[in-house]
Amino acid sequence: MKKLSVISILIIIFLLIFLINVKANETSRIVIDFEQFELSSNQPLTRQMFRENGINTSNWDNNLSTNGSIKAEPNGNKYLSIFSPEGSYGPKKSGLQTEIQIDPGKEYYMQYDLMFDENFSFGSEYRGGKLPGLTSGARCSGACDGTDGFAARFMWRRNGEGEVYLCHLDQVSEFCDDYYFTDEYGNRFEFEKGKKYTISEYIRLNTDPQVADGQIKVEVDGIPVLDISNIRLVTNDDKIDTFYLSMFYGGSTSKWAASNDSYVYIDNIYLYKIN
Repeated sequence: MKKLSVISILIIIFLLIFLINVKANETSRIVIDFEQFELSSNQPLTRQMFRENGINTSNWDNNLSTNGSIKAEPNGNKYLSIFSPEGSYGPKKSGLQTEIQIDPGKEYYMQYDLMFDENFSFGSEYRGGKLPGLTSGARCSGACDGTDGFAARFMWRRNGEGEVYLCHLDQVSEFCDDYYFTDEYGNRFEFEKGKKYTISEYIRLNTDPQVADGQIKVEVDGIPVLDISNIRLVTNDDKIDTFYLSMFYGGSTSKWAASNDSYVYIDNIYLYKIN
């Protein structure tokens, strides 16, 4: 009887530890598949709709209700459609932006499904635009000093070339650094119009303000296309705390503008803090 009691106690302790770990993982994992979002054409996409579905957003957005909508495939699967009018550029007119707030962490994995419409314009003269990615703190852009966060958004460039547009402490460019995706042979990876991709981003912050041991890895459809090591992203207590739902053309001049009405489709956003 005494032995059984000890075993019972050990089982209870094990179950409690298991439940605590499960609960911890639940609070650090976010899945956005848009299945619960409304499809009514009379109801614009708003931050409140995200919040009603348990997704925390910042208190601002650009064009969420004008350029964003929820669509459905013939099989009923719902996804986010992002519109950019012909001639539009910059975050005020093309695409949309808002911040999805996530549990702050030093190490994160993120992925989502991405597709450029078959008639998508990769841009006019300069050609390029922002795509969602992970950010931190004040999300610096341009000159970063290590205390104002960082930004690691994706971009498309000329002919659909993919990259991480990285704003960070030791960047060498005036604005942010371009890290292009490449295949195993060193050739630049190019997104194709009308093809769905699953793109992922893994980020680990540097362990010490003076130690350049941060890392960013990117995969497209499970194939590695980028591995940035030995970087410094922060010098303070800032952590990865935002999925920046940011898509727009540019750049800030008409040379970046969309050549025709264009759509980007995003689905199955997965955000996971690695403890």
